[in-house]
Amino acid sequence: MDDGSHPGAPERRMGDPRAPWPPGDDGAEASAPGVADAATSGTPGDATAGAGPTDRVARRRASQRVRRRRLGVLVGLVVLLALGGVVTVGIVFVAPHFKSTTPTIVTTPQQHADAVAESAEDKLVQAAMASVGVRLPARQGAQAPGLPATGFAHPLAPHQVFGFVPYWYLSNAVADVSSLTTVAYFSVGIAADGSVPQSGPGWGDIGDSAFSQLMSAAHNAGDRVLLTVATDDATVLDALSASPATAAAKLVPQVVQLLRANGFDGVDLDLEGRNGADAAGFARFVQLVAAGVHHARAGWEVAIDTYPQSASDPDDFFDVRAIAPSVDQIFVMAYDEYVAGVPSANAPLAGSALSDASALQTYEALVPASKLILGVPFYGDDWTEEGPGTEPGTAEGPVALVYSQIAAGNHPPLWDPFTDTVFISYRYQGKIHQTWYDNALTLALKAALAQQYHAAGVGIWALGMEGSDTGLLSALLGGSPPLKLPLSH
Repeated sequence: MDDGSHPGAPERRMGDPRAPWPPGDDGAEASAPGVADAATSGTPGDATAGAGPTDRVARRRASQRVRRRRLGVLVGLVVLLALGGVVTVGIVFVAPHFKSTTPTIVTTPQQHADAVAESAEDKLVQAAMASVGVRLPARQGAQAPGLPATGFAHPLAPHQVFGFVPYWYLSNAVADVSSLTTVAYFSVGIAADGSVPQSGPGWGDIGDSAFSQLMSAAHNAGDRVLLTVATDDATVLDALSASPATAAAKLVPQVVQLLRANGFDGVDLDLEGRNGADAAGFARFVQLVAAGVHHARAGWEVAIDTYPQSASDPDDFFDVRAIAPSVDQIFVMAYDEYVAGVPSANAPLAGSALSDASALQTYEALVPASKLILGVPFYGDDWTEEGPGTEPGTAEGPVALVYSQIAAGNHPPLWDPFTDTVFISYRYQGKIHQTWYDNALTLALKAALAQQYHAAGVGIWALGMEGSDTGLLSALLGGSPPLKLPLSH
């Protein structure tokens, strides 16, 4: 994406997000929003309390068609101040008119393929919703229901739960590593020649007491622990792709030494590039690194982190078809999927060209489902608007806020039926804010959807962002214990 909202954007994903959230400090000006009715908001469709399957599918298909064919739909959420000082939420739609009397006519093979894909997505999304025992609102901005204690109509089958632990959360430790399958320590770097720089906070934390405690707790719980090698430096990634054999020959022995010396069970490659011209060379680099690590020890795992659109975009940095046979797992970073300049979902379940459903649908055409991990965010996006009359597409942000910061504001979550996600709205220092994020309910839906696609499981960016709330991890488990994998030693 050229609008700065690149999924999995490294500058947002890799930064330390521990800055305090203003409303969580004093909350003096923050106020819980009211809810505009359907007539005021301009939301099409039924304004009843719950959505029937037919209505939900019709709205979702319309949204998918508009975004996929780039008709310029701008679904902007603009917060309006009603008379009397009560905050309400209004929805502004700038969209082409659809003629309800004219049927959609499929005239090309691509249109037919799109229609088949949409139908398959819709069926699986409906099945995922049915497995979570909650009636979801049909009206935009209605208060979102909570996830009941039972959570699921029927427990999900045991599945993998993959979680990143960034070095800056090591001191907090992970509350319950027994609920995980894989822990990925984030991270050490990589230089342009493929070597691992022996410096930086991620490097320096390896072997200290907090790291050792995490490693011991994870292994005692039966979890694999991976070492993440990470960079978003375009110059470094260009160099690795230009000389894949030389760079892999440098990286593999250094990674192997780190894995052996510290008891890791494999490596995770978080190498986030944007240059599609690097795709072939980078794929070769990954193939060589994976082969070298597997040769050093057959039980070691090699995982790679990719973007949600990588399986469908021929110009993407990741050539998924070429990479998939070499690696053991692909962590799909299904977040940072917002619309630039518009308060919008960070990680849509469906209803958008980039969503959990569209990512799983396109990846499973290229990758065995047993290798796929659906990545979910434990953070959200905060947007700022000046106030009434703000032009759609000009909102400031987003600023990433971790879940614990969002929850500290105590604002009731509101429901977006188009993307099946939640958001909050509040005032702070004279400006209107909207924060779009995932909570226990939406994470339960994501876990259920991953299971509908027979994916290996779900993954978290990042453990520690939830604070003391255990509900998020519990929702991802779906009422069953995690599926443990054999350790490498």
